[in-house]
Amino acid sequence: MTKTQTLPNDSPIWDQAAAMLQTQATLAEHMSTVFQSKPTSGLYKDEQPTLPNFGLFVRHVRKTLALSPRTVLRSALNQALERILQSHSAAILELSSLLEIIANPIHMHPLAKAVSLASPGLCHARLVHARKELQQHQAINPEDTCAKVQAKLAKNKTPQEMETILQSVRQRHNQRALYLQERVQTLQIALATDKEYQKYCRIQQLWEITGCQKLWDRFLKVDRQQCQLRNHEGDSFESSQQELVFAMTVLCLLANDNIDLAANKEEFSFACNLHWWDGSNSNNKVPSGEIDLAVFHKEKVVAICEMKSSCFLLGQAFRQHEQKIATMSKQSTLAMGIGKTPGCLFSISSACPRLFVATTAPKHGLLGAEPVLSTAIGDGIRHQGLTIANETTKAASAPLVDFLLEEDDDDATMTTNAVIQYLWSVFSPKDAAEVNCSSKCGEEDCLDVAQLAEFVKGRLGDTLGGSLSPAGCLLKWKRNILILDS
Repeated sequence: MTKTQTLPNDSPIWDQAAAMLQTQATLAEHMSTVFQSKPTSGLYKDEQPTLPNFGLFVRHVRKTLALSPRTVLRSALNQALERILQSHSAAILELSSLLEIIANPIHMHPLAKAVSLASPGLCHARLVHARKELQQHQAINPEDTCAKVQAKLAKNKTPQEMETILQSVRQRHNQRALYLQERVQTLQIALATDKEYQKYCRIQQLWEITGCQKLWDRFLKVDRQQCQLRNHEGDSFESSQQELVFAMTVLCLLANDNIDLAANKEEFSFACNLHWWDGSNSNNKVPSGEIDLAVFHKEKVVAICEMKSSCFLLGQAFRQHEQKIATMSKQSTLAMGIGKTPGCLFSISSACPRLFVATTAPKHGLLGAEPVLSTAIGDGIRHQGLTIANETTKAASAPLVDFLLEEDDDDATMTTNAVIQYLWSVFSPKDAAEVNCSSKCGEEDCLDVAQLAEFVKGRLGDTLGGSLSPAGCLLKWKRNILILDS
């Protein structure tokens, strides 16, 4: 049994947990109010699936995300590309033609994606393979091969026979080396006139000389760092609130569940960052999901807690574990273990573990949608050749264009951290509210809402259609949701 963590009986966290549980009704009411203040997509099984409802939801998403950090950064990226077009219009048009991009205006994301997918061709692939084979063959010492052959055959061969065999081994080695060298040379000559490879080289050349490559690299640097900071917020919530969530879970179990009739707080412990393991594999070597926190009573798992910093991820949290717990109740094909190796698996209590989700009550709700849903909507809008950005986005992104076009980080007018701080200062509750009330998206009339609905359903139908919305989860699973004051 891997060592788990405990919480001293006199720890003030127990009192903090008890006080937090006393406020659950108030926090749940506040959370419900936040949920009700947002339009519904109609894609969850507890929502009314009408096209007008979906249209209102899309309008809300577009206007709210018009000032999101990624939308503003994308807008700055496209404005930077427009500047490049002014000085390298012929080169950009040639690049677009080679990549078979016919969109007007040209946007940086599809351009960069097309460049990344450009192939150097079959001849180049064969050359790479031939060089690898030659390199591997050159690493082989023929005398080592001879030594192995001699050790295996020497007892049954005369010295003369053995020498003949060894000479044959050396000859075959040299012939193979000569063949591979000639093949590499032949392919190199063919590659010099290969049309597919020439096209690939021209694409890479245009991508570099126009400045698009440096522009894209700088955009990715900011975008990745921004994503890392957002992920860190979620990780920070998990690491900073583990003990409080554990204590709240234990108090809920003691109040509502029959655990060995009379249990005490000190009999409980917890472990974090566990993994589900698929026990249908004979060696239990298949991880099939992560567990943020598991609660133990006398070395048996009695509760699982998923921790989400955003209450709009409630549906995702329950989807992560409901099916696995249901499977555990029917057959022993799942187990839990610490780390990414199944060296330590835990036994489950006779009753299936109770699933809890810990989250926070938002002070405000900017968007009010699962990331997978808002991402699918954004992709669907771009699939129609439109964007989420509007005039407000363009104004907000203008200060970043020069930064993206600068070639030297040492001489940059803004640091990457300063850019990220600016992006999040733009995406404030006040700004989002103003956008929803006053900013009009010029492309709204062009958007085919029905087509967008089919696009989103095609991507997320199975994911969302069979699950409850965040509001539905709160209504159904209120006793299993631990709400922390943000």
